[in-house]
Amino acid sequence: MRFIGGVGLMVLTMQALAAGSPAIEVSSETWAPTGNMAQARSGASAALLQDGSVLIAGGANGDVPLASADIFKNGSFSATGSMLLARSNAAAVALKDGRVLITGGSTASGPTSETEIYDPATGAWTIGNSMAASRWGHTTTLLADGRVLIAGGLGSGAPGTTLEIFDPATGLFSLAGVLITARSSHAAALLPDNHMLIAGGYDGSQVLKSTEIFDPASGSVSSGPDLATPRAAHSATTLLNGSVLIAGGSDGSQDLASVELLPKGGAAFIATGNMASPRRSQSAFLLRDNNSVLIVGGSVDTAELYRSWSRAFVATGAPAEWRGGAAGSPLLAEGLLLMAGGSSPSAELYGFATVKTDKQDYAPGTVVTITGSGWQPGERVTLTLVEEPLIDTHPTFYATADASGRIVNYEFAPDHDDVGVRFYLTATGSVSQAQNTFTDGVKTIAVSFPADSGTYNASSYSTGGGDINGTVQWDSNTTDSGRTVDVSIRQGTGNYWNGSAFSSATEVFNAATGSFSGNGGHTWTYAFALPSDGSYTVRARGSQQGASDLFSAANTFTIENTAPPTASVTAPVNGTLYGPTTMPATFSGSAADNSGGVGLAANSTTFTLQRPSDNFYWTGTTWQAAVFNLATTHSAT
Repeated sequence: MRFIGGVGLMVLTMQALAAGSPAIEVSSETWAPTGNMAQARSGASAALLQDGSVLIAGGANGDVPLASADIFKNGSFSATGSMLLARSNAAAVALKDGRVLITGGSTASGPTSETEIYDPATGAWTIGNSMAASRWGHTTTLLADGRVLIAGGLGSGAPGTTLEIFDPATGLFSLAGVLITARSSHAAALLPDNHMLIAGGYDGSQVLKSTEIFDPASGSVSSGPDLATPRAAHSATTLLNGSVLIAGGSDGSQDLASVELLPKGGAAFIATGNMASPRRSQSAFLLRDNNSVLIVGGSVDTAELYRSWSRAFVATGAPAEWRGGAAGSPLLAEGLLLMAGGSSPSAELYGFATVKTDKQDYAPGTVVTITGSGWQPGERVTLTLVEEPLIDTHPTFYATADASGRIVNYEFAPDHDDVGVRFYLTATGSVSQAQNTFTDGVKTIAVSFPADSGTYNASSYSTGGGDINGTVQWDSNTTDSGRTVDVSIRQGTGNYWNGSAFSSATEVFNAATGSFSGNGGHTWTYAFALPSDGSYTVRARGSQQGASDLFSAANTFTIENTAPPTASVTAPVNGTLYGPTTMPATFSGSAADNSGGVGLAANSTTFTLQRPSDNFYWTGTTWQAAVFNLATTHSAT
């Protein structure tokens, strides 16, 4: 760790003008009214769009399913295209390409297998391919590779066991596996290793405490650790540290206040305090750049915050109206969350404090700029850093909030001893707390082939891979954005490869290919056909949005693909004893180029004649100690 002396506070006068909301200010941990929807909707679906607006689709007004949809933007709602099928309790997921997938739900005739896709660019819906099963009370989860997993749900009178995966590239659903136990009203969470946790629910006769783990890579389903308490209509939230919080629900006879935690990589759930109010069917949101979990609505009209760094629930402001059946989403606007509908067309915004850093990953020696918003004007906010793994401790830093409640601090920089460390940054004020995380150079990248100091011909280059390849690893807490691997190749001490020729005097990095979503190790490849003979140096560069580039060690390798010429002696014959009359009058033999090139020049082959008694060489007229090459005559080949 390096302490940066000097001023640690900078007063900012900018306002939070972000997409999806004008300069709206809501005091932290309180609610404020915002625009109303055109009609009340309960059981609607919400999705945050890439421009910061929020899509609210379907739901029911009373007992009547709705097809209409609204867009929340700039503090108000406006109508957008209606769905082609009226439905409530459907599941919505924002795809990586910006579209929104709506699956299943309950229609006037019961559960449906129909799906629709919303395109924000046109404001219109298109019918998607149908799922294999009708379902509501199911879960949809966006996987790291951009596909969507659909699990369980209530179909034709009974909970289902099927797992389906939607591929946005093809628009098709495919069966991905079968759950061990049929379940609906369960909860699902994506684990740090990209496996899916599917927990609890109802199997048609009893509330479940079992869990299952789905591996999208292999399509396998295995039993997970049991919950301590059977529960349905609960929530599951993946926390900043990779643990999963299971909260509330019903055990079939009563609503639950109990909460369980599955630690990252853990084999069992552990207790982690209770909520103040038993509740089921609640909304649970991991707050952006705050990382508390807001639990709101459901069967009670209060709200609570879970802070993973203290493993405790704290009270927070309650919405002005009961939000059972409401739809909601955090906004891109800093420190704001939207809850809309339920029993009325009204909507409210929840304010919360934030803390963040200007990058997700830092090279040693790089200053970490810490900023935040939503703090009490003039309050002194305490900033603490905790390492994972815990190797070192760090002093406490402070930042004083300006008149707009914003903080900034730039007193910390990681050093080389912190490489591979994840930092958890916690900000604590008089009312609010917030946490975020960043890393110090945890990416690794290497060139696997060609090996350093390796020598290759056409055969061994092809056997080794035929292209330049290697490995890369990221450990990022929030996003896969901007991940790339690039390769530079230099010929000897001369020019660099520009993608088509060695013609650049300065280093050029060429894009490699690979799948780089998710943490952990990945492979990359750069297509580079066997070059001409000579020495080459290759190195790779890993990049990610908001992080420092990391370079591999340079591998220098040699190509020797031109076969050497060969020659043989025909006469005299090897091992033959000759006398004065049998010695060949003319020495003869053959030579070959073997390279497929221009061949041998005429009379270019030479030979030596050495006397074993003293190792002297024949010059044509006498014997001498120095090597002497005798000329031959032959035509060009």
